[in-house]
Amino acid sequence: MSRGHIVHTDTFAASSSVPAGYNNVLKSTGSATGLGVELRDGNGNTVVFGNSVSTGAAPSGALSLPYTARYHAISNTVTAGSVAATATFTLSYQ
Repeated sequence: MSRGHIVHTDTFAASSSVPAGYNNVLKSTGSATGLGVELRDGNGNTVVFGNSVSTGAAPSGALSLPYTARYHAISNTVTAGSVAATATFTLSYQ
């Protein structure tokens, strides 16, 4: 049997919407205004929600999938406060 591939799909949860004109930014549900959250993969590329990305052959040991989140302005005016957003990460083995 040959090794499969790890395929992951990034989707946003219903509790966080995507602001108009910002397809890859989660709208904050916190008290700050004018900010969203952008996810980046280990290479610094913006995560495209809903797209499947193959990471290649599954290793025999641990697999590291580094992701980061950063603030993204969605308005010319930003006010202080908390920032919160939710994304669902689905990992499937094929």
